Amino acid sequence: MMYQRKDHLHNHPVYSTDIDVFKGWFYGCQKHFKIVSLDEITNEDHLNDYPQNLAAIVFDDGFYSLKRNCVSIFVRADIPFTIFVNQTAVQENWLCVAI
Repeated sequence: MMYQRKDHLHNHPVYSTDIDVFKGWFYGCQKHFKIVSLDEITNEDHLNDYPQNLAAIVFDDGFYSLKRNCVSIFVRADIPFTIFVNQTAVQENWLCVAI
C-alpha cells in the first residue's frame, strides 16, 4: 500500500489519505502481519526466524502530517517504522523536525 500525506488538510487526489482510512489500514495490517523493522525484513539471515506474513512500515517522506497524525500511533503500539527524507522536502521545510 502507498500512502503519502496522512491528514484531512491536503486533498490531493493521489497523495492524500484520510487519517481514519490510514488507521483502518494500519490496524488491519496488525491482524494479518507481523510488523518488523526494515532491517529485520531485509536481513536474509533471519528470515527463517519469522512467520511468512511479515511487513515493514516505510515512509518515503517525513512530512509534518506524519508526525502530527501517525507517529504516536506507532509509538503507542511499539511498532517499528522507517522514514526516508528527500532533499526538496528538507530545503522547503516540509518535514517534521524531530520525532
